[in-house]
Amino acid sequence: MRHLPSLPRRAFHRAIAAALLAGAACLAQTDPSAAVAPREAESGIAFRVTVSGKTTLCNPQFSRRQALSGNGTLDLSVMAVNDPVAKCTAGEHDYHTDFEIPALKAGKYAVTIALNPACLYETPMCKIAVIRESAGDLVVRDSASLAYAIRPKRVAAGKPFELFLTGKDFTCGNVFSDLSAAVDGNVVRVRFTDKPNPAALCPAVLKDYGPTFQVPALAAGTYQVYALRSPYCSSAGPCPLALVAPQLSGALAAEGADAIAPSSKALSPAAAAGRAVRVDARGGKVTAAWKGGSRDLTGKGGHPGKTHPRADRADGTR
Repeated sequence: MRHLPSLPRRAFHRAIAAALLAGAACLAQTDPSAAVAPREAESGIAFRVTVSGKTTLCNPQFSRRQALSGNGTLDLSVMAVNDPVAKCTAGEHDYHTDFEIPALKAGKYAVTIALNPACLYETPMCKIAVIRESAGDLVVRDSASLAYAIRPKRVAAGKPFELFLTGKDFTCGNVFSDLSAAVDGNVVRVRFTDKPNPAALCPAVLKDYGPTFQVPALAAGTYQVYALRSPYCSSAGPCPLALVAPQLSGALAAEGADAIAPSSKALSPAAAAGRAVRVDARGGKVTAAWKGGSRDLTGKGGHPGKTHPRADRADGTR
């Protein structure tokens, strides 16, 4: 029986060891301790993500959220404390919390999450290490690279609406059917089937074609829209398999009816009486309600003892 030369055998063993190490590294990279959703977003538009994972905290209460991006990373931090009235068993428990993310440039971001104790926000601050966990990767895509586009991009919160989906390869010869739309957290998922109409004669004009979906009312916030194109199966030949994953189609903002931009004119006390007014402020949002009379955003002026405004900064302080 012939024996293998010693050098090839050692090389073989080294190759096996290298393969095992590479596999372990791959598992470490693809098995984060937390998860971010959705995993994709449109560039240049602020959006919301949900991070979920496990913690030993009992029904954790979250505040002071912060999101910092740079050099291909997105670092999320939040103060997390036990619920004083909740009763939990020993061990780890599921959690999830939302973050408002500022507009990002196109690229891939490694997401981390830190659940910080309250003492890190006190003066003097406690001297403990901040523990960060991986929450996976977030891919931010330029709108020009998306297979589909949506209209409108902004809708009124709390009201059902129509969403028009356009595709780069859609023509007047596409017949759309089996339309559906569903909301899943911060994601709107639309699905459709299209088949060609050989008899269609498309005019030589630039025009957008695509299906229109009936979308249920959304809570205020930003949503990523995903479209799933199901193949048409004719009776003449074999049915193709739906191998294409849902495609990111853009960001959709659902806004409250009272939302106004920072550059908008201020409401007079008479016009603002009895209304809740939300405005964008530096670093966060300001919410104020007037019961009557005049009042500025410090809560002073007008009739004392009435409604005081509340300001939530990006870091969660008020």
